[in-house]
Amino acid sequence: MHKRSLNSEVRKKEMLKITIENQAILKRLQDKTSNYSVQRWEDDFKEKEKRMKYMCEYPFALFTDPKKRAESRGDFESRF
Repeated sequence: MHKRSLNSEVRKKEMLKITIENQAILKRLQDKTSNYSVQRWEDDFKEKEKRMKYMCEYPFALFTDPKKRAESRGDFESRF
């Protein structure tokens, strides 16, 4: 004989309510637009690079090869 839970209908209604609420939340999230602008990030980065170029005594090189940078430092130090 199969025993049946006395509150199965209540649990089913609660689960349906939760599912509907979750779907509503998902729809709101999917309809939202991003607050971040990749183009603005790129523009800011270029502006910062330009400022660094004007502030540096020596030419500013971002993302240079570490081996070349070490070699150039070695040449500079060997002159003194």
